[in-house]
Amino acid sequence: MPFMLGQAEFSDPPWLTQPMLEWALDGVGGLTCLAVLIHWRRRRRDPLRGAPLRPNRLEPLSVVALVGFYFFVVGLMSMVAHTGSSATDEPSPEDKLRLAMMQPVVALMSGVACLVLGRWSFRAGLRGMGFGRRAVWRDLGFALFAYIAAAPLLRGLYYVSVLVIEAARPEFTPPDHQTLDLLRQPETTVAIKAWLIVGAAVIAPFSEEVFFRGILQTVIRGILGSRWAAIGCTGLIFGLIHMSQPQAVLPLAMFGCVLGYAYERTGSLLCPILLHALFNTVSLAVSLFLDPIS
Repeated sequence: MPFMLGQAEFSDPPWLTQPMLEWALDGVGGLTCLAVLIHWRRRRRDPLRGAPLRPNRLEPLSVVALVGFYFFVVGLMSMVAHTGSSATDEPSPEDKLRLAMMQPVVALMSGVACLVLGRWSFRAGLRGMGFGRRAVWRDLGFALFAYIAAAPLLRGLYYVSVLVIEAARPEFTPPDHQTLDLLRQPETTVAIKAWLIVGAAVIAPFSEEVFFRGILQTVIRGILGSRWAAIGCTGLIFGLIHMSQPQAVLPLAMFGCVLGYAYERTGSLLCPILLHALFNTVSLAVSLFLDPIS
C-alpha cells in the first residue's frame, strides 16, 4: 500500500510486509540474545563489574526540581496552545496540534536543564555524566547490538500485554501514539510532519535519556547502592509514564532496563540515546511505510 507524504507516493515492494520484517528481526535477535547469555554464562561474573562509577553530588531534590520545571513549562505551553479557548472547553483539533508541536520544544528545554544540572553535579562535568567518554562508533555499535537482541523480547511482551488486557477488557483497542495519530491526519502539513518526526526520533530520545538515565538512575543508584536496583526502578518508572498506552507499559519498562544497562555498562550517555533514537526511528518507519498515512 502506498505511503503519501504531501505529493510524493511510495509503493511498498510486494515482498515487504510487517510480519516478514518482524520474523526476520526476531530470528536475528533471538540468536543475538542467545549469544549474549552464553557469553555471560561462560564468564561467570557480574557484567556490570568494573563499569564506570560516574562520581557526582546529585541529590533527590534535584529530580524534584527538574520534574517541577518540566510541569511548569508544560503548563505554560498548554496555556499558549489553548489561547482563545475556555478552560472547560474540549480542546479543538487545532489546539491539540499546537500542543503536539510544542512538546518537542518542552522536551528540548528539559533536556538542556538536565545538562546544566549534570555539568554542575558530576565531578568531571558532562564527560563525567557520560558525554565524550567513548568513540561514537562504539556507542552506535553497542546500541545496534542491544536493539537487535532486545527486539524479540519487547515484541513478545507487547503481545502478551495486549492479550492480558483484552482478556480483562474485551472492548479494548490498543491506542496509537499521539504523534502517529497526527501524522495520519490529512490536514497535517509536510513541515509539521517533519517536525513531529524529528521530535520523536531525535529530541525525545535525547531529553528522556538525559533525565531518566543521566539524572534519575544516577540518583536512585546513590540511594539504593545498587546498579541493578537502579536500572530496574528507573525502567519501571519509564514504563509507567507511558500509561496512555497501557499495552506498552510492560515492554517499555523492559526497554527502560535495557537502556539503563547500556548506560551503566558503557558509562556513556550517548549509547542509550542512540539506542532510544534507533528504537523510535524503526517504530516510526514501520508505522509510516507499512501502515500508510495520508
